[in-house]
Amino acid sequence: MRELQSVLESFGFVLDRITGSHYVFVGVVGDRGVTLVIPQRVPHVKPGYVRDVLALVDQIERIPEEEDDSGKDS
Repeated sequence: MRELQSVLESFGFVLDRITGSHYVFVGVVGDRGVTLVIPQRVPHVKPGYVRDVLALVDQIERIPEEEDDSGKDS
C-alpha cells in the first residue's frame, strides 16, 4: 500500500482518509475530481486495484500539457 500511495501522491492525489481497511484518495484528472477507494488486504493490495491505479496514471499522462496550463499566463 505504501508504494501505491507513493505513486498516487506523485500524480497529485492525496490520502483523504482511512476508514477501516479502506484508503480513500482524492485528486484531479483533467478537469474532473476523482475519488479512489482501495481496500488494504494483508499482506498485499489485490492486483485489480493496482491495475486500476496504473490505468489512471496512464490516463493522466495522456492529458496534453495545454490543459494543465489553461488559464495561466506564460
